Amino acid sequence: WDLIAIPGGLPGAERIRDSVRLHPALEKHWRAMRPLAMICATPAVLGEPKGFLEGVAATSHPAFIDEIGGSLEETQPYTEGRVVWDANIITSRGPGTALEWSLCCVEAIFGRAKALEVAGPMVTQPATLPPKRPFEWRLEEEVSSRVDRALEKYAN
Repeated sequence: WDLIAIPGGLPGAERIRDSVRLHPALEKHWRAMRPLAMICATPAVLGEPKGFLEGVAATSHPAFIDEIGGSLEETQPYTEGRVVWDANIITSRGPGTALEWSLCCVEAIFGRAKALEVAGPMVTQPATLPPKRPFEWRLEEEVSSRVDRALEKYAN
């Protein structure tokens, strides 16, 4: 395979980790330096114990931060990046980062131009956001400021 993408969540990540049938395929893929992508709990629950994260930077769901980086070989064991690509390992934090993670996987297989082409019609957020438009919702914005803006509009 060009890339193996391993989904996250529990108990799925634990079942994949414990599968005696899947481990040889994952190990062979990893040793061949082919892309291995993990998301959510999987980097911590499967990647770390199996040694796939040895010596690379990685991320995982915030609930599993303490599970990453148990080796002296790891110089940057954990990062809070939404998607982290180091060597042949792609990791991501959870469901909210799944689209970015999948686009990173596209780039790993087909290159940056193809990832940008695929991302275009998906209406993804650009890396650098333009100034907000009136009434545009963004997660970091406080609700009260939107209400205040709306009230100001009608008060004048």
